[in-house]
Amino acid sequence: MAIPLRPRPGLDAQQRRFAVLFLRMPLARKLIGLQAGLHLGGSKLRALPIPQPDEALAKVLDDVTAARTRHEEWQEEADSLLASVFLDRTAAAARSRIIASGRGLRLRVEAASLLDDLGHTVRTRFPYPVASRWRETEAQTSAGPSQGAYAAVLDTTEILLCYTAQLALALAWSSGIELGSGHGHQGQAVRGTWWPWVR
Repeated sequence: MAIPLRPRPGLDAQQRRFAVLFLRMPLARKLIGLQAGLHLGGSKLRALPIPQPDEALAKVLDDVTAARTRHEEWQEEADSLLASVFLDRTAAAARSRIIASGRGLRLRVEAASLLDDLGHTVRTRFPYPVASRWRETEAQTSAGPSQGAYAAVLDTTEILLCYTAQLALALAWSSGIELGSGHGHQGQAVRGTWWPWVR
């Protein structure tokens, strides 16, 4: 006998997706006490507490679902391209088309692989004062050890620590925490660059 599952009124699409995801997990079967070969009763299913995502988790789940859909689209595009290798009238036409069509796929893979590179993350995701000095450090150190590379590393470290201190002051201020050491640093000059501390 099949038990039809219907969501309660008021549940949005994200909550329904999360409930279905949870019911597919081994944890749900363990909480129900369901074992292989046994039937699931409606009373046990109704008594099962199903967790619900908060706003941050729901957003991540939406993003992961969108990423999976996008990845599947790219995979279908790659499969279609591979299946069409020998469909052109001439080998030259096939070669030209495959090279042109495959360029976009290769660039996507290359861009995606950069996300695992810390240097790329710092250059593209960190605040400009940190990112610009990180780029300068990479440029200086690419030529090998030198006085300029050493100075660039020190500058990057100094700016990173300065930015971290500003974040700490901002978080303390938003939480109502008073930091005694912050009163004397309402403005701090760091190697010619003015850093206004958060008041």
